[in-house]
Amino acid sequence: MGIMQMLMGGGAAGASGEGGDAIIDTGTHWIHVFTSPGNFVIGSSLTVEYFMVGGGGGSSSGQGAGGGGAGAFIYRSSDTLPASTYQIVIGTGGTTAFSNWPNYYKPTPGTSTTFNSLTASGGGGGSGNYPSPGPVQTGIPGASGGGGTGEHISYPGGSATSSPYPGSLSDSPTSGWGSAGAAGQAPWNFTGGGGGGAASAGTTMAAIGGSGGDGIAIPWMPTDYGTPGPSGGRYFAGGGGGMSGLSGPQGSSGRGIPGWGSGTSGSLPSGGDNTGGGGGGTILNPTGAANPSLGSAPFDGFDGIIAIRYPK
Repeated sequence: MGIMQMLMGGGAAGASGEGGDAIIDTGTHWIHVFTSPGNFVIGSSLTVEYFMVGGGGGSSSGQGAGGGGAGAFIYRSSDTLPASTYQIVIGTGGTTAFSNWPNYYKPTPGTSTTFNSLTASGGGGGSGNYPSPGPVQTGIPGASGGGGTGEHISYPGGSATSSPYPGSLSDSPTSGWGSAGAAGQAPWNFTGGGGGGAASAGTTMAAIGGSGGDGIAIPWMPTDYGTPGPSGGRYFAGGGGGMSGLSGPQGSSGRGIPGWGSGTSGSLPSGGDNTGGGGGGTILNPTGAANPSLGSAPFDGFDGIIAIRYPK
C-alpha cells in the first residue's frame, strides 16, 4: 500500500473528494473514512470502492445472556458517483440491557448507516434470562440476529434480515450481508448463544458462552480501524459472544471481539470502535453492576463505519 499519511478533517490536497473524519493517502489511493455523520463531496464524476456497516446490537446481562448481532455489511467494488454532495449517517451501537431481579429488559438494536441511497441496517440485540418463560429470552432479529439465552431451556437466536455471505468479497445485495444468532445452551447450563456476524452465524456452546459469528475482512483498510483476524486485512461486523453463568470459564465473551470469532472463549478484549460488531453478553453481581471479575469493558454494540476508496 505504500507509505500512508492520515489527514484529519474534510479535505486533502490532491484528493478528488472532500469529507470524512480522516482522509488517508496510501500512496496509490485515497481513503475517506467516516466514523461520524458527514458529507462526501465530489465536484465531478468519480468511480469509487466502498464498504459500510450498520451499528451492532446491544447485549444482555445475567446467566446465559446472548451476544448482540452485527450491523449489516454492504460492499461495492466499483460505483460511479455523479458530482454531488452525499449525506452520510453512521449507525450507533445498541445499548446493553442491564437487567436485575425483578426488572428485566431487552437490549436495543443498532441503528442504520446510510450512504448513496443504500442502508446498512443495525444488528439485533442479544437475549436475557429470567423470568421464564418471558419476553426477553429470544434473540432479537436484525441485520444479523442476536443470540438466544440458555436458561433452563434453550431459546432461539434472532433471525437475520440481511443476506448470507457468499464466502468471498464481492458486490453485496442492497440488504448487505448478515447471519442469524445462535440459540442458548440448555438445560441447566445457563450459557447464551453468540450473535450473528456478517460472514457466519453465531455458535451454541456448552459450559461457555457461544462465540459470535465471523466478520468480513477488508484488505486495504489501515490498522487504525477494524480488528485483526485469521487472514490479512481488517475485520468488521462480527457478532458478540454469549455469556456463561456457571462456575469455571465465566465471562466467555466480555464485549465480544467485533471481527472474526467474536467472543472467543475466555477473552475480554478492548477496542472495536466503529466496527459494527455486536456487544458481548455479561453477568451482574447482586448490586446490578458488571461483575468485577470480568473487568470494566462496556457491553454495548459498536458504532458503524463507512470507508470510500479511489485511485490517485
